[in-house]
Amino acid sequence: MQACDLTNERTIRQRTGPHTVTYFHLLFDRHEIVTGDGLLSESFQPGHQITASFEAPLRSSLKRIIAARNLSEMKAARPSLGKFKAKVLITHAEVLAA
Repeated sequence: MQACDLTNERTIRQRTGPHTVTYFHLLFDRHEIVTGDGLLSESFQPGHQITASFEAPLRSSLKRIIAARNLSEMKAARPSLGKFKAKVLITHAEVLAA
């Protein structure tokens, strides 16, 4: 699920304004669940919808790495939820918290 699918415009909102975010992507031979500072996250899983957003030089380098290491068919480390299921989870969590 994408992070934006977790927003509910009340208690979970996307931050706007002149703030910047720096992302560090970890690419392994397999898609992995990793722990950083006590929080679970996932490693970078290359895909067309993601790599298309990168600038051309980075996209070109990444395509070479993916081809050289045969990572184009990388399977997800865990099941992915779509937008609809994310909204159901948020609604359920809000009901439980009330």
